[in-house]
Amino acid sequence: MMTLLFLLMLDSLFVDDVLMPLMVIFVMGVILTYLGYTRRSKLQLIFGLSTCASLASILLYETYLIAEEVS
Repeated sequence: MMTLLFLLMLDSLFVDDVLMPLMVIFVMGVILTYLGYTRRSKLQLIFGLSTCASLASILLYETYLIAEEVS
């Protein structure tokens, strides 16, 4: 639920063609993490967590850059 709210917030703030694919891949990483945790699949869990971590850092950096442009 929080991920959906976060994505809606980002979507309303930015209309950039670069951020949307990153957010979609981030959600896929969250889904892979969930599936890896529930199915006890270590490969899915590790891949999902690494995807989420790397894309979260990219999204936060993009948010920082946009916030600096606005202010």
